[in-house]
Order: sequence, then C-alpha cells, then structure tokens
Amino acid sequence: MIAIALQNVTFSYPDQKPIFETVNLRLFGNQVITLLGPNGSGKSTFIKLCMGFLAPTAGDILFNGDLPVKKVPVHQIGNYVAYVPQSESFPYHLSVFDYVLLGRTGKNRLIQMPTASDTAVAEEILRKIGIETFAERSLQELSGGEQQLVAFARALAQQAPFLFLDEIAAELDLKNTLQVLRLIRDLAADHTIIFSTHDPQIAEAISDSVILFSPNSEVIIGQPKELLTSQMLTKLYEIPSGIIRENPIQINWL
Repeated sequence: MIAIALQNVTFSYPDQKPIFETVNLRLFGNQVITLLGPNGSGKSTFIKLCMGFLAPTAGDILFNGDLPVKKVPVHQIGNYVAYVPQSESFPYHLSVFDYVLLGRTGKNRLIQMPTASDTAVAEEILRKIGIETFAERSLQELSGGEQQLVAFARALAQQAPFLFLDEIAAELDLKNTLQVLRLIRDLAADHTIIFSTHDPQIAEAISDSVILFSPNSEVIIGQPKELLTSQMLTKLYEIPSGIIRENPIQINWL
C-alpha cells in the first residue's frame, strides 16, 4: 500500500534556489523510511512538506496515494500524522504525564477531559519507552535527552498512522537510543515511520527504505544495501575516501 506519494514536487523558500525539484516518490506503508543527508540538504523540510506544515511550490503530496495533504483540515491533521521535531517547545508548567496526555487531545471533543482510556494509553506508552518512573516530574527538570523521550511519548499517544521523527536519537545515550530504535522497529507493524538521522549505522540497522538528500537537490530512494555503501556516503557527504567502511557500516572517526 502506498502511504505517501510525492508527484512532481518542487519546493523553495522565498528568494532561494529550490531545495527539491520535480521529486517523484512513493513511500510504502508499514515501513521505517530513513532520511539521510548533510546539514541543510532538506531532510526537515521534506518532513514538514509530507505533514502539510509547508506547501509545495509545485506538485502534490498525497496520503494513502489519493488524499491530497493540502485538503486535510488543519484541525484533523493530527489524526494522520504525529511529529517529534528536532527541538520541542515545552509548556514547562506541566508534568511529564500531563504533557503525554496532550497527545490524546485530537481523540476527544473540544474541552472534554481525558478519559480512563486516554490515561491507560499514556501509562502504557511511558512504560514502553521506559520513562514511567518520572511521570510526575516537571518538564523543566528534565535533561535534553529525557525531554526528547517525552516528546516521543506524546507523539505516540496520538496513535496516528504516520509517525515523523526528526533526529530523535540526537541527544539520547546508548541505552535510550537502543530502546527507542527497538520500539520504532516494532511500531512499523502498524505505522509508517519517517525517521531522519545523521548516523548511517542507525540507518542500516533500522531501515526498510532509505532516502538520500544531497545539497544539489537530488533525492534518491532505495534499499539500505543499495544506498548505504562507502562510495555513496563518501559522495553524499563530500568526505575523503577511506573514512567509511561497510558490511556493516563503520566510521573511522580517528
């Protein structure tokens, strides 16, 4: 099943050269689709386009292959997509648990109080992510990595079919990175997950499909074994040959 389709999509910010030009992609459902590319190559912009936060300069983006994103009312977009940005703006007066409950807002009528079902969903998500022990802590008490986990929990509480994660592992330690990646892999049974990262090792470990973004507006989609090669990544990041080894992907930092 086609989850998201891009048809002749071009996008540029005002008075700037196009980030994307005539992009045609079909993203299939129940997959982890990883976005990889240098800083400024368009990964975050791509996510915002797919969610309807930005409108293409030309072309169309479709949910489920036939529903134009631009025709989804703003108040209904949360029924389709959940989003964890690189940097979340937190209402620091809330507890972790109350913030995660905000993810249930779209499931209820206006001004309706959270139901017992909403509470159960939030509790289960906190447990799955492994942060149930600080459910009652204030958001302002948390580290950057802990806040990222809470933002992930709030997004999961929406129970939306499309999950967009913009560099969610950037501030996580090894234990929490492993926890989140395993959960993402499990979630692909019922969700389509668009996941950006700067780590090709993570991309190789978790992806069903990979999209490479280059600074010259080129966008390539394929299988990890086809695209996550030392030759492709050396060209993509414009780094000297020999820095990246493959099978599995390894980076020689020194």
